[in-house]
Amino acid sequence: MDKGHYHDMHMSGIHELYMHLIALSSQNQQLTHALSEFKDRRSNIYLHPIPNNSRFESVCDGLKALDFVGLLALDEAAQSEAYQKAERSSLDAQEIRAADSLTVSANGLIGEYNMARAIMQVLKTNEWDARGAKAVILGASALARAIARELSSSGVSNLSLFAETQPSAESTTSGLAVSTEQYAGTYTDVRLDHMLSEADLLIQVSSKSEAKIADEHLGPHLSFIDLSTENMTLLRKRALNLGASTLSLKDVQAQQLALSLNHMLGTQLSPAPFLDILQNVAAT
Repeated sequence: MDKGHYHDMHMSGIHELYMHLIALSSQNQQLTHALSEFKDRRSNIYLHPIPNNSRFESVCDGLKALDFVGLLALDEAAQSEAYQKAERSSLDAQEIRAADSLTVSANGLIGEYNMARAIMQVLKTNEWDARGAKAVILGASALARAIARELSSSGVSNLSLFAETQPSAESTTSGLAVSTEQYAGTYTDVRLDHMLSEADLLIQVSSKSEAKIADEHLGPHLSFIDLSTENMTLLRKRALNLGASTLSLKDVQAQQLALSLNHMLGTQLSPAPFLDILQNVAAT
């Protein structure tokens, strides 16, 4: 981070007393510019985009010296680099080997990865109660494991995960709470249809899922989260048309941003303005 640039920012009146400076790292300059215009008078945040030609290592090394509270890593490349620079990391960050945020502390940079927690918070906001619920996850990955663990610790009574191979499905569901009944299978498993028929929640982690899902499983009884980067997958469109409550990746990412900032600052920011920003950027 260029000290001269920081000095200019200070002299221009942006760096006000008690302002919380947070760096933004992403190759998507349109997104970082849009987020830099976010204002919240109560928390007095200034989100400062990092130029794409900046060395990430130098940016992280300069955060504390330049009185930054932390950094938000907004794409996979930045999240991978952020994880490598963290002195300490959360369990989710360690498993996924990525950090969506770095918080400056007296003991160095603390890395967090908040997507699994964001999913749980989005569901709570939409009045979905995990206690005693039955969930199905499509796709096996480190993120799917973090989501499964978050759902299990929140009280889901039954969790089924289906993936391309049996070993990947089983490894993803290992280590869940003993109170959660679990099942792991492939997309061609004969029990997939039965598990979907009883599910309250369906999360598609991989849009490459080959699971065959009948319309009868996608009605108003179901909450469906689609983590695909596509704006509208065929499965989500079907679920919407059949009356299911659906949430997209952007809904989760907006909550993820709010959680990251709230963790850094001890605030209670709403995800709503971040969702507006993400949707507006996607539409342009």
